[in-house]
Amino acid sequence: MHIGQILRNRYKITKTLASGAFGDTYLAEDIDLPNYPQCVVKHLKRNPNPKVLQIAKRLFESEAEVLYRLGNECSQIPKLFAHFEENGEFYLVQEFIDGQDLRREIYPGKQSSEAEVTQLLQEILEVFTVIHNKNIIHRDIKPANLMRRYKDGKIVVIDFGAVKEIGTLTVNAQGQTIPSVAIGTVGYMPSEQASGQPKLCSDIYAIGMLGIYALTGVQPHELPKDPRNGEVIWRNWANISESMADVLTKMVRYNFSDRYQSAFDALDAIASLAAPPIYPKSQAQPNLLPRRKVIQGLQWMVAGLGLAFVGERIFTAIKGKELRLQTFNFETVTVDARGNIINRRNLDAKYFTEDLGNGVSLEMVEIPGGTFDFCRSAFRVFTFRAERDTLYFDIGFRIALYL
Repeated sequence: MHIGQILRNRYKITKTLASGAFGDTYLAEDIDLPNYPQCVVKHLKRNPNPKVLQIAKRLFESEAEVLYRLGNECSQIPKLFAHFEENGEFYLVQEFIDGQDLRREIYPGKQSSEAEVTQLLQEILEVFTVIHNKNIIHRDIKPANLMRRYKDGKIVVIDFGAVKEIGTLTVNAQGQTIPSVAIGTVGYMPSEQASGQPKLCSDIYAIGMLGIYALTGVQPHELPKDPRNGEVIWRNWANISESMADVLTKMVRYNFSDRYQSAFDALDAIASLAAPPIYPKSQAQPNLLPRRKVIQGLQWMVAGLGLAFVGERIFTAIKGKELRLQTFNFETVTVDARGNIINRRNLDAKYFTEDLGNGVSLEMVEIPGGTFDFCRSAFRVFTFRAERDTLYFDIGFRIALYL
């Protein structure tokens, strides 16, 4: 195709985005809609063999249906706007994702932190729970096929390998129509996928290798493998916790039965890594926290101790006075583990304001009896205990310093 060409009297080609062995990808304008919104056109190269064309048509229809369902069910997968065949050539028209792929974040020599990689893997696996729930295998996961969308910073999964398979079809000596090559990228493609038997956990292998690349700065195809068992050798390039290493090792096991079997299992394992690691004193302790974080932790300690000393003066100042309570309304929400709101309630509470003099005023809210954590982190824990007429402050600290 050439720049300026119009497909179906609607999609005007404006730019070549990528060109490969199996097809080309173009940026286009939808001239049927106001303001000519951008879209992406994928052109799969033609195979002149009529037997191949017949199978290709069937595969194309099937994969287009899959992409259409996924795009409508998940906002982090591009929507499919159109699919059609002209003169034995196949075209997909998809949503244009305004963003940049992960090659801007993951590249040779750059070593991301454990926390950054944990967050990245969680974001990717959350999208793949939708894909794997449909029993769909992507087959070509790599930084170039994961976009970071500008408008919200979310990961968008593009370029499913199953569509590329249509361009690899050939006829063997027995007259069978088969893919001529395995779809995938060297370094991200596990052994069973290379032999033409991909599974859901083949995607887990690729995501794990991407995580190892981000941690080590070493491209997957450059990492050595143990000649005895085929396992990837990578641990000595990454300064991370044993728990993180164990999860990644399981994701990239040579034998597919030893891996997490789907994105659901891998996501559960990654989510369990949220707590900061504690290293034995006998081990060299990596510099996981910058000094600024340590200073912030000490500042909170000082502030908390100050609150303990001031607390008695506050309650002495208001003791014996008649409290003039006022009421305010507020809304509370309950969220699930993914941050989705599952319940809302409108409540009210009483409060009072007290002038302590010297330009200092105190505002306090009435709370029910019980205990709750006001702030919990690697640096501090403030627990409040409310009894009938008195609010107690139990202030404790736990500081994890990694210097």
